[in-house]
Amino acid sequence: MNRTITKLQLGLLTAIAIFTISCEREKLADVMSKENLPPVSVALDQKVEVAGGNNFTLDNNQLTVPITINFSGSTARAFTVQMIGNTDTIANLIASGTLPAGTVALEPDTYDIPPVVNIPYGVTSVTWNLLIGRTFLEKNHGKDVALVVKMVDAAKGNSITSGKNSIIVVVKTGETIALEDVHYITVGSKDGVVNIPFPVTPEKSGYSKSSQDLVIPLDLTLSGEAGPAFTVEAGKSVEIVNAAIASGKLTNAVAVPAASWSIPFPKVSFEANRNTATLDVNVRLAPIIFSTGKKLAVGVSLKNPSKYQLGKTNTTAIILIDPDHFRQPFTGGPFIIKGTIG
Repeated sequence: MNRTITKLQLGLLTAIAIFTISCEREKLADVMSKENLPPVSVALDQKVEVAGGNNFTLDNNQLTVPITINFSGSTARAFTVQMIGNTDTIANLIASGTLPAGTVALEPDTYDIPPVVNIPYGVTSVTWNLLIGRTFLEKNHGKDVALVVKMVDAAKGNSITSGKNSIIVVVKTGETIALEDVHYITVGSKDGVVNIPFPVTPEKSGYSKSSQDLVIPLDLTLSGEAGPAFTVEAGKSVEIVNAAIASGKLTNAVAVPAASWSIPFPKVSFEANRNTATLDVNVRLAPIIFSTGKKLAVGVSLKNPSKYQLGKTNTTAIILIDPDHFRQPFTGGPFIIKGTIG
């Protein structure tokens, strides 16, 4: 009996507690709704300039720029502000003298703006992050790049301050990213020619052999600090071989026919936090062994990096093969055929 009463008492106390909390929440909601606080007006600064100061963060993937929305007073309730990016107006800003000549507009897929910024209750400003891809900044290193960010709507009766609905964001790339930190993707040696076998390192031939092919690994290099994983493509280029022969850079050399060599995996992956990758080039052994004595050349060019950019030099490589190295003379004894004729 006592145990039953105890359970009833506990149940009653729980119900009273829940009811009390519910009432308190309702009272709070009533107070907040009855305060009759006025709506606020939202505003952006006219311009923010990123020029190597402390108003940004930078990693190997992107530049982060904080953007602040200011309010005319404390917000009376939570609401949202809609945002858009606009690069079409950059040309007009250059023409009017607001931005210097040569300023480059950010491309649509190179930055990220939240379409809606959530504004909480009881604040006088909110800051959100504009993200800009590092690759675009590096491709335009030394130039100013810019975009305009606009507020297009403030919900729940709030308004946008006249003349303060947009902010110009300018990034001075030469002051934000050091020249030595710019990423470039290159292939092969400095002079653009990879000799097979390696002439100065006989202990490292620079190739391996399968039953039909000579397999030549080309070194691909990323300058600067390595970051996220990315890919770059490679293709055949007989043009650079023909140009090198015509200019005299290659002597006593001919191009390997396209059907006699291949790039088995033309899309090369750089792993995350790695500055090197390898591209394999396969050349048939038959045309090497049966060549007419001239050296054989194949040309490779890089294209379409998914991140960063190709180097200003060394984006192509010529592999120059010495066929005499693969035509080893026979050093055994003569063949003897025993028997009689006739």
